[in-house]
Amino acid sequence: GSDGMTVKANEVLHFDGLTLTPTSDFTLTSTTLTRTDDYTISPAPTGTYIKRYFSFSTTTPAFAGTIRFSYAGATLGSLTAGNLKLNIRTASAWTGGFGTDVGTGGGSYVEATSLSSTRLNTLTLADANGALPVTWQSFTAEKQGSASLLKWSTA
Repeated sequence: GSDGMTVKANEVLHFDGLTLTPTSDFTLTSTTLTRTDDYTISPAPTGTYIKRYFSFSTTTPAFAGTIRFSYAGATLGSLTAGNLKLNIRTASAWTGGFGTDVGTGGGSYVEATSLSSTRLNTLTLADANGALPVTWQSFTAEKQGSASLLKWSTA
């Protein structure tokens, strides 16, 4: 709401399958948190993600602490429990590969600990073995006798 709320350090905020445990006070003002069970994230993360995500109406202040994202079999689609990582979108970009997946059926969740200075906007789980985004900086091919020399760089 507009009055805001503060989750004190080492206290726990549970919201419909998302658990935040900050290591320092975490204050949210004029922010709404929603859970959506659909494949409608825009822009979507790279790779295959589950049919669940959480969205903050505005990008949060920096968060430090632990995030636990719980999931059930129905949200997995073609993904495999035990092989998921937390993906976080700030206002401008996705970052992923956070946490450990405890895919045990009834108590399945991914828990990312020791996060620091992380601004939250959208959170989902994606396949840990999925392709990573690559930005090509250069690519050249040069003939050397009967062979070719390929050179490239990525960001």
